[in-house]
Amino acid sequence: MHLWFLHKRLISDGLDKDTALLVQEELFNILWDDTTCRIRQQGVKELIVNKHLLQVQQFTFIHLTHYDHAFTEFLDKPAERMEELRKIIWQHVLVRDPELENQTDYLDRIAWYVEANYQNIMMDWPDEHYREARVAWVDLPDFSGLTDAAGKLLDANPENPEDVLPKPWLRNITNRGVEYYWNPETMKSRWDRPTK
Repeated sequence: MHLWFLHKRLISDGLDKDTALLVQEELFNILWDDTTCRIRQQGVKELIVNKHLLQVQQFTFIHLTHYDHAFTEFLDKPAERMEELRKIIWQHVLVRDPELENQTDYLDRIAWYVEANYQNIMMDWPDEHYREARVAWVDLPDFSGLTDAAGKLLDANPENPEDVLPKPWLRNITNRGVEYYWNPETMKSRWDRPTK
């Protein structure tokens, strides 16, 4: 999804289309390299990594094409565009999870996130930040206090303690698919999970 926002801004660049196309190609290369690492991390045999990468690429291109449809076909119809974004989120982000299909509050928050980022990247992103590749994404939606289609408050989905790392540590994956940890402030990395 975030790649699509950058893709849209790059193809709309009226000043240097050749450089924009090169940057766009590099962004997709980074995406496929990262995806390949994630496939390997799942223990997929090396002989079929490319088969899985092709499936992910097909799924991704269909996903991005649906955003194109929503923001061209319904560009001047915000209510219809939001409805289309909800469908896209349910189909491609939530992968048609039947438990989430009727949770309009949840779908609305993600759809508004997409809408806000589109506005942010296409209309509000200052050219000097764009030229320096500085992106300030819209804040992720707050998923507390979610309600179902009937307005009933949903149970909180607690964060898994295994997913929380001490600041500023980040989790990353090597080309072989092995997880490691990286501290962007000290520029140090380590194999074992940091505790502080």
